[in-house]
Amino acid sequence: MRAAPVLSGAAALVAVAAVILACTPRPSAQAGHTLYEDYCAACHGPGGTDGAHPDAPDLTRLSANNDGAFPTGLLLARLEGYGQGLHEIAASDMPRYALLMDGPLTRVELPDGRRPQVPVKVVAINRYLESIQQ
Repeated sequence: MRAAPVLSGAAALVAVAAVILACTPRPSAQAGHTLYEDYCAACHGPGGTDGAHPDAPDLTRLSANNDGAFPTGLLLARLEGYGQGLHEIAASDMPRYALLMDGPLTRVELPDGRRPQVPVKVVAINRYLESIQQ
């Protein structure tokens, strides 16, 4: 009988990371839509364009207002202090939703190469908003 090969320390870490990554929840735009309706629609409107809050931006124009690139880092920062523009967020009227911070985390690739761990619920809202860009 042949003994099973033993993985080196680095190979074992890579294998464990691959298993963990495979188990990481993949937030969907559909899940984000549901969360958007629960947390965002009251101010930004059901379609992201006709909000009740006078300063709420048109969320379907985020890419258009950012030279055609969806501003993932800025949006994550607006939702809860992830990504870029953190000092600009301090004076924002955006509420902080503790319930969006509950639950599992996932990594997000930002345009500057950083990969912060972000709550799955926040990433889902981000994916939904990216899906409604005009």
